[in-house]
Amino acid sequence: MKYGLGIVLSVCLCAVVTGCGTVALSSHPAGPNSTATTQTKSTSRDSSAGSAAAPVKSKSASKAVKVAAKSTVSREPAAQVRTSPPKQQPIVLSLGSQGTNVERLQELLAVTGYLPLEWTAGQNSWHWKYASTPKSLVSLWSPTKYTLLTKSAVMTFEEVHQLAVDGVAGPQVFAALKSAAAAHRTSPYGFTYVQVSLSVPESLSLWHNGQIIIKSLANSGIPQSPTVTGTYPVYLQYLSQTMKGKDPNGQHYSDPGVPYVSYFYGGEAVHGFVRSQYGYPQSLGCVELPIPAAKQVWPYMHLGTLVNIT
Repeated sequence: MKYGLGIVLSVCLCAVVTGCGTVALSSHPAGPNSTATTQTKSTSRDSSAGSAAAPVKSKSASKAVKVAAKSTVSREPAAQVRTSPPKQQPIVLSLGSQGTNVERLQELLAVTGYLPLEWTAGQNSWHWKYASTPKSLVSLWSPTKYTLLTKSAVMTFEEVHQLAVDGVAGPQVFAALKSAAAAHRTSPYGFTYVQVSLSVPESLSLWHNGQIIIKSLANSGIPQSPTVTGTYPVYLQYLSQTMKGKDPNGQHYSDPGVPYVSYFYGGEAVHGFVRSQYGYPQSLGCVELPIPAAKQVWPYMHLGTLVNIT
């Protein structure tokens, strides 16, 4: 009996120590704060991805924690992300652009007289103003493509309205075109097209509003400095200019008072120049005209005028 009683007392003492060890996990006695502390820890662990779940003593405590977590989530408003609408990019058209914006641009250029075409709004159709329009000019036209003909018209419009003459149709050009169309302000120039033939005898023909106004003998560049071929818009003009440079032999030259100068490609221009004869290559790339002929041509040419050399 003595030994049996000792065994029973040892078992009871072990149970009490074990129970104290479990209770010792909490530093506060049971009460109103103990439940909150347990719930907070349990909620914190439950919300951490990949962490072990907090030990729960009873099913009722577990349910209370889960209900509290759910009710907290349900009270939070859904996050709302405000997105501003994308900014509309301004329309900027240039050589090679295509599409409906180009067509609209050319409609405005036509109704204001900067193209040699007419556009009928009701029928949405195009036709040439003049039956005698040169084929090389006709080949430059496309209703939905920004061609050299379009660039030519834009450059002329920019000159008339004192805008930067770059042949690019941006917001300023569109705004000015719409204003001009609404006010029925049309081009003061009409339409001019210059054709230079390099076949001897070389010549220049100026076509304006459906007819040849001027035809003259001309001089192109010598073989060592030939005149470029193709079609180009006039980009710079001088009533008179001193031309300086070097010839193919490296000799410097300076020609003062060269009259009626219209640059169309780099340093190449249509201008007047005194020669004993005309009709064959003599210049350093320019298209030279007798001064009386150059004086006649000058009023018809402006920034954007197309010069075609073949």
